[in-house]
Amino acid sequence: MKKTIKIDGKEYTLKHCIRARIIFESITGKMWNLNTITDQTVYFYSMLIAGSGDGVPGYDRFLDCLDEEPGLFVQYTEFMQSAIDAERSLLGDKKTEDSGKN
Repeated sequence: MKKTIKIDGKEYTLKHCIRARIIFESITGKMWNLNTITDQTVYFYSMLIAGSGDGVPGYDRFLDCLDEEPGLFVQYTEFMQSAIDAERSLLGDKKTEDSGKN
């Protein structure tokens, strides 16, 4: 899933995908999960890198932008909720298809 978001006056693409999860694991050195605010902000940043490449602000500047524009984190959480709902829907559809097979 993708979403366009404006940070520090510039448009970027957030991309919720395997690449973003790998970037998260590379940055943190741990398996992908979203249990803490740190995990959430690192994954937000990872999706920014996955969707927009090298032109993203540095992590410290990114955190400053989150402080200056609290609505950014709200947009992230809404986007993640939509992505999780879509994944659950796909998995639910797959389980329904599989349950009819012998």
